[in-house]
Amino acid sequence: MPQRIPFAVVSIAILLAAAGCGKDEQPARPAGAGTLTEQQALAKLWALPDVKAWAAGVRSASGGKVRPVSMPEHTDTEGTPKLYRFCFKESHDDHMVRWATFVVDAATGEITVADVDGRYVPLAQWQEALAPTARVSTTRPASRAAPAPRPATRPASRAAPATRPATRPTEWKVITVETPEELVAAIGPERVIRLTADIYDLSKVKQRRLKHVLWSEVHDGWELVVRDVRNLRIEGAGKQMPRIIVAPAYAYVLGFRDVANVELVNIEFSHAPGAKGYCTGGVLRVVGGRDVAVRVCRLLGCGTEGLTLTKVDGFAFLGSSISDCTYGILTAGGCRNLSFKNCSFAGNKEFHGFRISDSVNVAFERCHIKNNRLTSTPGRPLFSAASCSNVRVVGCEITGNVFGELARPEGIVRFETTAVRNNTRPPRRQ
Repeated sequence: MPQRIPFAVVSIAILLAAAGCGKDEQPARPAGAGTLTEQQALAKLWALPDVKAWAAGVRSASGGKVRPVSMPEHTDTEGTPKLYRFCFKESHDDHMVRWATFVVDAATGEITVADVDGRYVPLAQWQEALAPTARVSTTRPASRAAPAPRPATRPASRAAPATRPATRPTEWKVITVETPEELVAAIGPERVIRLTADIYDLSKVKQRRLKHVLWSEVHDGWELVVRDVRNLRIEGAGKQMPRIIVAPAYAYVLGFRDVANVELVNIEFSHAPGAKGYCTGGVLRVVGGRDVAVRVCRLLGCGTEGLTLTKVDGFAFLGSSISDCTYGILTAGGCRNLSFKNCSFAGNKEFHGFRISDSVNVAFERCHIKNNRLTSTPGRPLFSAASCSNVRVVGCEITGNVFGELARPEGIVRFETTAVRNNTRPPRRQ
């Protein structure tokens, strides 16, 4: 089951870098003869503080079971100077997860980094804007907030990531929280909430009336819903990826209602150990949202499904994963402009995969869909897209799954440069 290592160093950097592992736009080249060999260029990258911190985090978080590795992706020898391109990855036992893609100019030694749109930015700009190394440092000033991602122009014909908030995060209030009570109390507009503890159990928070928090009763407890908030960012900022958990099996870990420009970064969401929900109780739910982004997060099941989206316009799920859900992967109804890039969907079961209805402009790009088992009914499709238009699966890998058919209705979901192999049908019931 593909999983990301629970450490915070990867943060937003994984999203900006991972897209560059494909064939994207190359950076501008200064003139000059090549001087660095491929080995020298690679050594230069491994010497970067950001790479060292990431590698140390991989080894530490996995107890040495996962290895940080680098692979040459492409060497441009046609022009002058030569450009070396390397992709850095986590090497797990049965899969790899991309972290960052770098290009080194052999003539000047200049290093550029690929962002999510396939463009290259100078190393200094990447470090300054996103501060990937600072996410493992305890000395980063609490008053400094990482800026939001660059706005994306949304074509009418395809899904696009969430747009940048109207005001700059540097103008927002920055709040560092260490307890679940502090986290809930801090929820509001125009702010960055930084999580520095390891675990935030929302079930332990004593209820009280708050303007932007609603407690909704479920079968075995209460569910927290963030409501009527604009311009909110909640980010993991500790040495390891923090976990937000809940005990009730029938509650979503976190819900959002009527929100805009909300971003979740570098957080793991799951139910408490032993919680197994049936019929209800997924991981994240958004109802009536606009421009919501989930970046470098892990959504662990132990409930029904990873994502439930209803009437959402503008949702970006980037560099994140959904695993171990007991009913399905995700449900989206009445939505527009949903983007899933560089994500992993693995080890989920049993009734549905990607269940999408009455939605337009949905794109899955460079995603790994692996070892999901839809065995409740022999004919269950992996992708269901009733009453939808412009649903695209581009550059993805769909391997080792069990499903009745790939997509339904026929012709609605377009598969482009996507590898579909080693999948099987569920056995017919007698």
